[in-house]
Amino acid sequence: MSLRIGALDLLASPPRILLANSYAWRAGETTGPHYDESVLITVVDSGRGRIAIGTRSFACQRGQVLHAPWASPMHYASDAHEPLAMTSLHLAFRPWSEPTPPTMPITRPAQASRRCMTGRPGAQPWDDAFAVQDRGDLRELARRAVSAWSARSRRHLLLRGIAAEIVDALAAARDSAIPADTHPHAAAVRRIATWMEVHISRHVSRAELVARSGLDATTLTQAFRAVFGRSPTDWLIDARLREARALLRTTEEPIGRVGLRVGIADPFYFSKLFKRRVGVSPQRYRAGEG
Repeated sequence: MSLRIGALDLLASPPRILLANSYAWRAGETTGPHYDESVLITVVDSGRGRIAIGTRSFACQRGQVLHAPWASPMHYASDAHEPLAMTSLHLAFRPWSEPTPPTMPITRPAQASRRCMTGRPGAQPWDDAFAVQDRGDLRELARRAVSAWSARSRRHLLLRGIAAEIVDALAAARDSAIPADTHPHAAAVRRIATWMEVHISRHVSRAELVARSGLDATTLTQAFRAVFGRSPTDWLIDARLREARALLRTTEEPIGRVGLRVGIADPFYFSKLFKRRVGVSPQRYRAGEG
């Protein structure tokens, strides 16, 4: 993990989560402007729409991650047929010597035109609005943040650790991956990624991906690496294990059944792959480790 992003020293001024929540928009819902006294990171979980951050407007769909600098005016427009669902993380960067800022009230966006604009702007790693494609880690980290934030007894050091991981992962995505809508084959790659995630339990061959994308094998792999920072095979493995982690923590299904549901039929290979990638066995992960 990098301890410095631009002029911001994450060790001296670590990120602190002011609010972490998920929200499903109604079909065709529009709202704004909103101003938040925070740095806002938004992960699009599903659906489509447009999000304007200041003067920049982003066409959004599943897998995109947006960064909004402190107190940016925000406008939201959810698609009429595929409404947006997103996870939002509000962060402040403060020295350890300063007290933890007050948390932000959870309200419907339509009721939150101005949440809290009385404090001074905080330090922030980036001053611009931007969107990147999730490489697989940001969505999982956002889920962890919401879960930790929603716990009956909040563990603030745990929340700070998750927040630091999120900022580090976002920095890596910004530095190594091409921003959303920039690569000439970004739309085709995102379409294939969404299809793979929807059909996570299926065996997917390279030939099928090539046929569905309309690209040749070399171009598809290069585009995937440019947009996601990894090959289609590695991306699919990460997606399978990400879903497996969610199933292990939220269901009591047998380990073999979990593997089958994420497209890995051999339970021995599933356990071996899970341990190699996650660091602990599925059984230990279900017990709370990892």
